[in-house]
Amino acid sequence: MKTLSELFVFLLSWLVTSLLLYLAHIIFPGSVELGTYKFTVLDAMIYAGFWVSFLNWLIKDTAIVRGLHPESKFGSLVFYILVGSLSVWMVARLAPLTGLGIVSYRWALLLGLFIGIGVARMKTFIKASR
Repeated sequence: MKTLSELFVFLLSWLVTSLLLYLAHIIFPGSVELGTYKFTVLDAMIYAGFWVSFLNWLIKDTAIVRGLHPESKFGSLVFYILVGSLSVWMVARLAPLTGLGIVSYRWALLLGLFIGIGVARMKTFIKASR
């Protein structure tokens, strides 16, 4: 069973991911799209942010349980960027259902990088405040 602090970290991760997706949509309007005929931009931001956060958590935990987590800091950084990029790409492939659309896999890599850095900074801030 997850503790309350782990759930709080997931909710903050969801919030940070959603805000970063919205920021990318504002800065790069032709390359990162939020919203469809079903979703407003706000709905798509929240929904896509949830699915990216959930897939990030699922892939990372599955890899750690299977012993695929790298030991070095650089290896961990590359691992988290690739996991984040894979999560963004998977959510974007289901754009009519999630409301997130990207132009190419390069944008998934870029979003994965920024989401990975943003969530890592948030977790560092939480650990420092304990």
